[in-house]
Amino acid sequence: ALDEDLLRTLGKKIHDRYKKYPDTLYVNSGHKLLIDEWVSNIWFSRDRDLEAGRNVSTYNNGFFVTGIEIEPNLPAATVAYIDHSMCKRCDLIPLGAEPLARVDTGLQRMITYYGTLEVGTDRSSGKITNLAA
Repeated sequence: ALDEDLLRTLGKKIHDRYKKYPDTLYVNSGHKLLIDEWVSNIWFSRDRDLEAGRNVSTYNNGFFVTGIEIEPNLPAATVAYIDHSMCKRCDLIPLGAEPLARVDTGLQRMITYYGTLEVGTDRSSGKITNLAA
């Protein structure tokens, strides 16, 4: 199962191999619930309009701080630190629609896009696999 030692160990490996850090930790909903439990309880006795529950939006592993996002398309047994600054999209030709053959009374169109994705080193990202959900 996911625990803080796994995220800290991966954070140390990323820190030691490359001095650029990820900006987002992607998790599934089950792992997000676990991370929410890692925060300590703080009780206020005078405020009657308290909100119940916890929502951890960032995680500090001791080497860098990342935002936390739930990614529904991430495999269930995986969490991933991603450095988005190493990925750049380049539009070569703008998005366009070209007319195709007429069908019944409507004109069909084909959408075209030409672009590329520039991806830098993956040394500033990392993932943990084979976790229990």
